Amino acid sequence: MIEKVAPGRAVWLKDTTGHNAAASKKALELAGITKDTPSPFGGFIEKGEDGEPTGYLSDNASAMVGAKLPGPPLEVYKKCIPMALDVVRANGVTAIGDMAGREPIHESYKALEEAGNLNLKVMLTVGMFTEGRHGDGTWEANAQPFVETVEKYNSHLIDAMNVKFWADGTPPGLTSLMLESYQGDLRGNTPPFYGAVTWSKDVQETMRAYDLRGLRIHVHSVGDGTTRQVLDIFEQIRAKNPHNPVKHHISHLSYVSDEDLARMRRLGITAEMSPDVWFPGVTSHACEVTLGKELNETGWPVKRIMDSGLELGFGSDWGSSGRDYSVMASLEALLTRKNPWGKAFGSYKSGEAYAPDQAIDLPAALRMLTINGARLMQHERERGSLEVGKYADMAVLSENLFDLVKAGGQDKINEVKVLKTVFEGEASFAAD
Repeated sequence: MIEKVAPGRAVWLKDTTGHNAAASKKALELAGITKDTPSPFGGFIEKGEDGEPTGYLSDNASAMVGAKLPGPPLEVYKKCIPMALDVVRANGVTAIGDMAGREPIHESYKALEEAGNLNLKVMLTVGMFTEGRHGDGTWEANAQPFVETVEKYNSHLIDAMNVKFWADGTPPGLTSLMLESYQGDLRGNTPPFYGAVTWSKDVQETMRAYDLRGLRIHVHSVGDGTTRQVLDIFEQIRAKNPHNPVKHHISHLSYVSDEDLARMRRLGITAEMSPDVWFPGVTSHACEVTLGKELNETGWPVKRIMDSGLELGFGSDWGSSGRDYSVMASLEALLTRKNPWGKAFGSYKSGEAYAPDQAIDLPAALRMLTINGARLMQHERERGSLEVGKYADMAVLSENLFDLVKAGGQDKINEVKVLKTVFEGEASFAAD
């Protein structure tokens, strides 16, 4: 398809998750990818029946092309970030984590704050990307030196003392390590097949150094096998520095064993569930294709995690959800595990729930969206609940959610509108 639209040109199209990409023949040529190129560690190069690469690449294979391309200039970030934050505020959000920061992203947030236009709390994280992951082949070399400068971005509104590592990719890309074998389409791999991680364990020394420096470490981990490896490293870090008050964090936690939930509590590791697709949709269907339905139904186990005592936060992973940003739709699905728009996906019919035993009630869902997120960011003394002495951060809605649910209208939460968003006592958004 790319060749029909842009014949002879180097084209690299990432999906919204950043984990998968399609590359033209010219782009593959620039990256040196041929029929004889094996899939790299932590990545997958799809090949057709003729043995030639089809152009589909996942994770570290996609990065082979991205490493040949420059990243977006500062002006692009300064234009796009304010547009994104307008959408966020319109959804009633008063605090976010930007988990893929680089110097131009940090500079853009700082410029907004200095101009008095930030109007929300930001946990800003330096992304320790695989080289080329986001189309900037110079970033891997620049990331660690940039981490040494992040304190200058720390302020009242910006918490800049964060770094993020990517331990795996996604099940659709066959780049998430699972404790049980994938049961679906293995794309030519011989069963049993457990997937893979995308990092090497030599990252441990870097993580230990950042822990000693007081940085909060976030790790992207989707597969339950990946999370076990991540916790092994966090356990060693904690043993070396047991009194560190900083809470390290696992992003996504889409699949996890009870054994490792207990380890997380013992180690003081926080987590947010994301992307916010705990219902039949594009992402859950894509995971089902490779994992198989039975294994995939162990995913996004919100209730099991919260029942374990872990204070789970809400994460959108906006972009990766493959849809328009809507907190109300995500909140509804926490209670129903159904597609909020009544759509059918894959093996799920319209109105059918994905792993319905993992639905939670409204009070638990609101804790995910409020105080649990503040605790994850370690700002719970200032934010996350309406109490004397805390900042007045809140959203004003068109409906009383408790009355709506009591009347049996939990499938109408998606229709509730945000009338006003208030940050530190001042309106940051007001509906027309």
